[in-house]
Parts: sequence; structure tokens; C-alpha cells
Amino acid sequence: MSGKFIVIYGANNLGKTIQTRLLTKKFIDDGENILLVKYPIYTLKPTGPKINKILRDPSEKDRNIKEYDFQKLYTQNRYDFQSTLKLLLSSGFTVLAEDYLGTGIAWGVTNSIKNDGEDEKNITKLINKFENLNKGLLKPDIAILLDGERFLSGIEKKHRNEDRGNSVWDLNRRVYKKLAERYSWKSVKANQSIESVHNDIWKIILKSN
Repeated sequence: MSGKFIVIYGANNLGKTIQTRLLTKKFIDDGENILLVKYPIYTLKPTGPKINKILRDPSEKDRNIKEYDFQKLYTQNRYDFQSTLKLLLSSGFTVLAEDYLGTGIAWGVTNSIKNDGEDEKNITKLINKFENLNKGLLKPDIAILLDGERFLSGIEKKHRNEDRGNSVWDLNRRVYKKLAERYSWKSVKANQSIESVHNDIWKIILKSN
């Protein structure tokens, strides 16, 4: 029997990492075969190391790359892992991912507006543009959006997407919420206790079985 592909989405600094770790432990405790993946996969050459350098090294020559070109690297990274993803699922593994193609669409739209001068009035057009870039990628069986106010303690200094003003983060959150409506993602309030967020996510997963 094929495994489930589950994705946890949300703007940065909302506790996605701790929630995916808790979910992984829950699946293991329940005797499930599970693999936790965090996109992009930085170890996957050639795109992973390149993406990581652009995100985290202010001296990187491509730091100010046009967003569409940057998202091409992310899309290729996802495509390059897709055969492994399909093999795992067909072997009965549950694959739990922190971020995926919806992340690319959300940040593609956000940075096209904030960095490349696109008009925020064109959000729907931009969503279509980055959606088309990700055509052919496997769709998740379950997609869950963590939504809430960011945890400032989680901001990574010098990170291309995180270490910026609140207006960037707020726009990114709005785009994610639009995507949740468009793709019928389930939403969980991220500003509850860690345990409450985990329990809400688990309820969604159980209902989908």
C-alpha cells in the first residue's frame, strides 16, 4: 500500500520545524515507516548548495538574482528528488515535508513584489506564473498551513528571506493564506502552545485517513 505525502506550510518563524519533528516521533511511536524531508534539499547537487549560498551568504554574487530565476533552482531541486519521493511512497513510507512547491509559489510572489517591482494588485497573475513553473511535481495528499504571528526569536540573521522588515513577512503570510484558499489546505493556528498545535495537526491527519 502506498504511503501518504504530507506537507506542512507556513511563513518563516512559525514553528514548522518543531512540529514536523513532533509528527515524525508520533508516526514512529505508532509503528509507521516515515521519512522527514525539508525542502529545499540543500545536500542535493547541483541546486541545493547553490540555493543555500544565495539564501545565507550576503557576499554571494547571485544574492540579488531575479526571483523567477531563483525559483527555477528550487523547482529543479524538487524535480531532482521526485523519483526518490515516488519510490518511498510506493514502498509504503509516509513522507512528511517541511515546505514544498507551495513555498516556492508563496516566496516567488512575495519577492517578485518586494524585490522585482511587481504590483501587488497582480497577485493572482503571479500565483499562476509560479504555479506553472511547478507543473509536473507530485501533489501532496495532505497539506496543512500554520498561520499566525511570527516568533521573533526564530529569525535567522543574514537570511535572504527572514532578516528583513515585517512588511515582507506580512505579505508572505497574506500570499500563503490565498494559496490555502486556492488549494483547500487545512489551517492550524500557530500561536497556540506547541502541544495544541501538534494535536490540531494530528486531528487533521487522522480525519484524512
